[in-house]
Amino acid sequence: MKISTKARYGTRALLDLALHRDEEPVSLKDIARRQELPQQYLEHVISPLTAAGIVRSTRGPKGGISLARPPREISLRE
Repeated sequence: MKISTKARYGTRALLDLALHRDEEPVSLKDIARRQELPQQYLEHVISPLTAAGIVRSTRGPKGGISLARPPREISLRE
């Protein structure tokens, strides 16, 4: 089975968020650096996840993204 680049990057970003869920919202820059992903591409990947209610976006100086639900309630099928 082939998985698209967008799906792979989205999965890696969600895993990173799950691993850092006890912290404040995580910046895309930090996820991109840790996962070695292009930040601009990651921005396009996160947008549909936010629209689907999987990821929550927070604005401001301490803003970033975080999971909208506990990791165990999120499936790859979504």
